[in-house]
Amino acid sequence: MPESYPRYPSHELVLEYLRSYTDHFELRTHTRFAANVTRIEPEWTITLDGGETRRYAGVVPATGHDRILRRAVLPGDPKVETIHSSAYRDPAQLAGRRVPVVRGGQSAADVLTDSAMYATSTLHSTRCGF
Repeated sequence: MPESYPRYPSHELVLEYLRSYTDHFELRTHTRFAANVTRIEPEWTITLDGGETRRYAGVVPATGHDRILRRAVLPGDPKVETIHSSAYRDPAQLAGRRVPVVRGGQSAADVLTDSAMYATSTLHSTRCGF
């Protein structure tokens, strides 16, 4: 990504970068969007929902799995500000605060790293070790 991009670019900037990359390497002619894949077989043979089969050198599944925000449910009526990792942009958001980070995915690891350096204190809560 360009050096001018912030450390945590917005989805608009990521989309701009991906479009630029795609155009630079002329990938659009080799890409099929909004295709319903019904089967993937060894050797990357793909069957589409209309029965058409194609063979590829590789497959990138883009399921949209992470587009739905998952938030921790806090008991009672907590009066604490919560920030989902999708709204996290800069370590300054953590500076001088006591920060609990809930869950243990890649986004949590990124926030934990910044929190350990910039927050007053950091607590990590996850249901299993990583």
